[in-house]
Amino acid sequence: PGIDGVISLEPLGLAEVRGLPDEPLRRLVPVDDRGARARRGEVHLGRAGLGHEPERAEVAVEKALSDARRAKEVGVLGITTNPSPKPGGANKTSAELKTQAEALNRLGEGLQKIDVQLYYHTHDPEIRHNAREFRTTCDLTDPQLVKLCYDVHWVYRGGADPIAVLREYADQGGTVLLSSHL
Repeated sequence: PGIDGVISLEPLGLAEVRGLPDEPLRRLVPVDDRGARARRGEVHLGRAGLGHEPERAEVAVEKALSDARRAKEVGVLGITTNPSPKPGGANKTSAELKTQAEALNRLGEGLQKIDVQLYYHTHDPEIRHNAREFRTTCDLTDPQLVKLCYDVHWVYRGGADPIAVLREYADQGGTVLLSSHL
C-alpha cells in the first residue's frame, strides 16, 4: 500500500553492498552505509540487447529474469529498465520498436510470475520526434506487465511537454520522477 516511488540513492554516496555475490547485483540492489535497501533495482537491459535487436532480445530477457530472481531474494519488488538507443541517435524502425515492446512484455510477464514489477524508464532519445519511440512502446506493451517510470526531466529534454505526455499515458501506471535539473 501507499505510493510506489523511486528514490535515487546515488547522490548519497552509497557504500558498496555487502553480502551480494557479484558487481552487477550490487548495482541492482543498492544499500547505503546504514543498511537501507532500495525496494527497486535498476537493470540496464539495453546493453544486453533487450530492445530492438531480435536475435539478442530473448537472451537479454532470460539474463534479466535470472538477475531479477536473485534480486527478489534480497527484497527487490520492482525492476526499472530503459532500452538502448541505436548508434548515432538513429531512429528505430517500426519493426524494431515492435521487437522492443515484445521483449518488454515477455520480461514483464516473467517478472510478474515472481511478484516483481517491471518499470519502463526513458531518456531523451525515446522522446524525440514527438515521443515516437515512447508512444509506440507504451501502445504496444501491456500496462499490467510494463508500468512507467516517468522521468519529467528526460521528457522535457527530449522536447515534449511533460504534463501533456503524462496525461496521455497516465493509465500506464507506475511512478513519476521529479528532478532538480529543470
